[in-house]
Amino acid sequence: MKHLLLVLCVVLLAASQVPARTWYILPDGKGDVTNIGAGLDSAAVGDTLLLASGTFTGEGNRDLAIPDKNVVIMSETGNPDDCVIDCEGEFGFIFESGSAVIKGLTMTNGVWSALRVWTWMSGGSIDLTVKDCTFSNWEGDGGAMNIECLGEVTIRRCKFLSNVGGMSGAVYICAEAYLEVLIDGCTFCGNTAYYGSAITCTVMEGSTYISNSVFCHNSAESSGGAIDKGEASPGITGCTFFANSAPLGSAISGGIYGGCTRCILAYGTGGCPIYVDDPFSDPVVSCTNIYGNEGGDWVGCIAGQDSMNGNLWADPRFCDPQADDLRLDESSPCAPSNSPNGCGLIGALPVGCASAGVPSKEAESTTWGAIKAMYRQHSSL
Repeated sequence: MKHLLLVLCVVLLAASQVPARTWYILPDGKGDVTNIGAGLDSAAVGDTLLLASGTFTGEGNRDLAIPDKNVVIMSETGNPDDCVIDCEGEFGFIFESGSAVIKGLTMTNGVWSALRVWTWMSGGSIDLTVKDCTFSNWEGDGGAMNIECLGEVTIRRCKFLSNVGGMSGAVYICAEAYLEVLIDGCTFCGNTAYYGSAITCTVMEGSTYISNSVFCHNSAESSGGAIDKGEASPGITGCTFFANSAPLGSAISGGIYGGCTRCILAYGTGGCPIYVDDPFSDPVVSCTNIYGNEGGDWVGCIAGQDSMNGNLWADPRFCDPQADDLRLDESSPCAPSNSPNGCGLIGALPVGCASAGVPSKEAESTTWGAIKAMYRQHSSL
């Protein structure tokens, strides 16, 4: 009997030490499995789905549920431009419970959501990381990413481009129980929605942190040209808002407002850059430059704060705003060497050109892709 128990223990120990497998999947179906869905079905706990370069289309590569297996879904090169999931007017992924990592993919041309993170049916909790991904050309009421769950969601160095929605074009966040969302080093450009064209936070129990991100040319029909906070109070730090548009809050709007630190809000159209409809809300803005907005700058709920807390009212001196090069000229008042004492870098992007508009040595290219590549290197993992 003791011998049998010993053998059983050895077998169980060996099973627990089986190394995780990598499933290599090609767009033409000739990999280890025929498509992404087959890889999700075949994967064991901790396995990786490695997607080869190319474009994945058709059944088995869309309308998929990510199982509770702690899987990693990633591109072979890590570059989202190399690995595209074209949903061809259909749904993307739904994730309802457990842990997962999604890296280096482009998800495009779908409806409703590229990634719906939703725990109301499963009753589970989420631990999801999405990084170095691109979400483009999605149409649906809930944004390219729809986050309605319990747990933690981290979004790093992702791009949300030209998405169209109702509640949000890019990211919709809602929770009536604990949820923590971190959005860091991301780019939101050309998204449209009824409100919160880039990010909408509605009823929140938990925290949302938005940092080091760029918001440009987003447009909302009602409120929140870039961000609509609803009744949430997200922390917004080190972000650049450029040429966003909405009748109420060309950059940021909401029922209450928790503050903004080290941000640039420039050249918005429509209403004032920050709008709050709660008369009892007292937002505090610090180390922030608000300039050149059609609806006024330091007006409304933030009137009078331009001369306090390290705030500025000055041309941010972007390298080439007409080309959406939102790095800073070395003479910018938002550059670390020129900003008010204790503020450091104001905005999301570093100094990238000399006073004559010539790119600095550390960032010689003036293309937007090069800017974002440089920023990915600048940001921590």
